[in-house]
Amino acid sequence: MRNSIAPNLVPALTTDPADLAAVAEFLTLSGLPTDGLEDVAECIVLRRDDQIVASAALEIHGKSGLLRSVAVHPDLRGQKWGQTLVVTATIIAAGHRLTRLYLITETAAAFFSHLGFQPIDRADVDPAIQQSTEFTTVCPASATVMVLDLIKLAKKGKTTKRGQKKATSS
Repeated sequence: MRNSIAPNLVPALTTDPADLAAVAEFLTLSGLPTDGLEDVAECIVLRRDDQIVASAALEIHGKSGLLRSVAVHPDLRGQKWGQTLVVTATIIAAGHRLTRLYLITETAAAFFSHLGFQPIDRADVDPAIQQSTEFTTVCPASATVMVLDLIKLAKKGKTTKRGQKKATSS
């Protein structure tokens, strides 16, 4: 599947070990951690000429997900690829019937808040997420923890722009 706006960019969903090794290399170049990458259930990548140039990954812990490893090559920033990857990861999380999607960030809280994520106290995070490598050892306690309530998001999606319930056929 090729994008008409950027014909040399190819999106893919992967958990292939070779792809995850390439994602790890890309994350290292992007200054993001790779510890716990083996815990990823789904990884979305964007390739250009067989090189990974953007990524987002999803860990699943019970009924909650952890969005991690969101990175976009500097040449592609400002073109909404990060937003596209996060929205895609959110859809995948909903497809897994997760109720909440968490993330931990040191630098991108404003970006994620524009996508509906809200800051949350670390103590209020799902205990299953609190046991993840990302939460326990990778990200410092000073990092911002954020959450997206997927149930509220689904309910919101069932209303029109005016807040009225969409008609459903019976």
